[in-house]
Amino acid sequence: MRNFFSLVLSFFIIMACVPAVSLFFREEILENRPATHETTTAVATEKKEDVSNSTSPSLFSASKKDKVRVYLHEEKKTVSVSTRFYTISVLAKEIDIDAPQEALKAQAVCIYTFLKHAEENSQNASYDITDDPAHHQAFLSEKKLKTFWGENYKENYQKLEKVVNAVAGEYMTYQGKTILAAYHSSNAGKTESAQTYWGENYPYLTPVTSIGDTLCGSYKAKVVFTPEELKKALTGLKNKEFTFPDSPSDWVGNIKTTPSATVSEIEIGGVPLTGREVREALGLKSSFFTIRYQNENFVFKVSGFGHGIGLSQEGAKYMAKLGFDYKSILLHYYNGVAIKEENSI
Repeated sequence: MRNFFSLVLSFFIIMACVPAVSLFFREEILENRPATHETTTAVATEKKEDVSNSTSPSLFSASKKDKVRVYLHEEKKTVSVSTRFYTISVLAKEIDIDAPQEALKAQAVCIYTFLKHAEENSQNASYDITDDPAHHQAFLSEKKLKTFWGENYKENYQKLEKVVNAVAGEYMTYQGKTILAAYHSSNAGKTESAQTYWGENYPYLTPVTSIGDTLCGSYKAKVVFTPEELKKALTGLKNKEFTFPDSPSDWVGNIKTTPSATVSEIEIGGVPLTGREVREALGLKSSFFTIRYQNENFVFKVSGFGHGIGLSQEGAKYMAKLGFDYKSILLHYYNGVAIKEENSI
């Protein structure tokens, strides 16, 4: 009987510790969150018919046309689709469909905000946004989306449509202006500032803790280059005059990193380069990397995936699993923003 009561007592002690661990991570996340944020609702005066295949009424703003002109950069043509279909398509391409609901909602708001920002700042009269992920957001036409999902097309479309409908018309602003809602897959445990990576200051794109990134399966990657491969890749950079010593072990000089662990500057072949330049020249997953010369090769150990600015998708998934809703997730990753709604249903 004594053993029985000991087992029961042990069980309740273990169960009590589980929420305590989660609360610890919640507190770590909340430490970097601004104290207050404004949420504003603006009511649309009319609704427009949705042009997607869905029979549901459009939930997006009627203040602008409910169509998006997307320039397909590989096909070199522009297509027009509904705002809902555009958001669903980008959502399908940019994040894992099995992500927690609140993470999917946060991503959907980012996508719509990014679209609004592109529309408001477009310098091309023939389209609103491109499908080139190097500049805008990845997008798939209905035909390509059906190929992408295969036999699961209908089920997946309906799942993401519910997500998009739940947050339709919601977008983020900073001091009254639509923000550039940058996002990425994962980082080294802390997001990077836009000023550091892009050289352009966005007050709402500043470093915040992102614990979930270090816990995801794709956190670390190793890439190996021979000296000749490294030299060939780097000499493709314009206006750089490299001087490579005879011994490859002397090619890499000083390395500087930011508080977020991004490589800000690295000297290779006598030339100072930014971490971004090296990442793009070598095709690395991110600028969160270390480099070592060993066994006659250059070994790069890379953390995270993407530029590291704004919303972290892995971080958002982790926060959602801890019980944060999509608004809390967004307010954590974008400093001082307001979440507005263009219409009320």
